[in-house]
Amino acid sequence: MNRSPIPRLCVLLLPLLMPVGGCATYYLGSTLRGYASIGVVPFLNQTGEPQLEFAATQETLAAFQRDGTLTVADAASADLVLEAVLVGATFEPLAYARNRSATAREFRYTITARMTVTDRKTGRKLYDGRLVRADYTFRSDGDTQQARLSAQSGVARDLAQRLVRLVVEYW
Repeated sequence: MNRSPIPRLCVLLLPLLMPVGGCATYYLGSTLRGYASIGVVPFLNQTGEPQLEFAATQETLAAFQRDGTLTVADAASADLVLEAVLVGATFEPLAYARNRSATAREFRYTITARMTVTDRKTGRKLYDGRLVRADYTFRSDGDTQQARLSAQSGVARDLAQRLVRLVVEYW
């Protein structure tokens, strides 16, 4: 009786081919199928914190560039458009000097933004008015106002990372 080697070959190859089957649905590039670019409209600032919108916009552009999932483009030609309004900013003391209980040495700077992400071609909103909160903790041993201005880049960076994560992980 002469048996065909094909069944044996299939049994041997099956364990090798099973992991490849999982790759059949893998999608290269963005998890946002059909979207390759994003335009970031300069943020609006309703917080009263001077220059915060500039820091937040610049950090967001830089974060999208670092991430690389979406190409940063002009809002008029991008697949997606991100708009954000900074709607809240708080500055709270966390730790005080040992010998002077009225003098704060460590602070938390928190900002809240309302973001909207729109498919530019269809007008469909992926996020509409989604609130995103970011914070940054820092120490100040001297001029609190100067430290607060310096902390803007830290809190803006945290906001940018959160915005990018929400956009590129949108499913």
